[in-house]
Amino acid sequence: MIVLEAKEVENCVNLVTVYDLILSDSFSKDNIYKLGALGRFQYFPEFPKPFFKIQIGGICDIKGIEGNKIVRATLKNPKEYTIQYVIDLINNA
Repeated sequence: MIVLEAKEVENCVNLVTVYDLILSDSFSKDNIYKLGALGRFQYFPEFPKPFFKIQIGGICDIKGIEGNKIVRATLKNPKEYTIQYVIDLINNA
């Protein structure tokens, strides 16, 4: 699974930058757990559409639905960490 494209999403908070990341494959349970090891991890498999959120300390939050090809990444400190840094985290997970 690799990130094919990052699309910036408009948001009303100027302190963070939000992107939708389009993936080559669906985000699987294995991918969720691998990426979850990088930070504070929440996973709700009991939801009708299993939801996950990963908070990577001071860098970003990544959230999405298991099985989707799009996840949302919120950069917490966009001056220090770029979306490319987050893409590399996902591609290497």
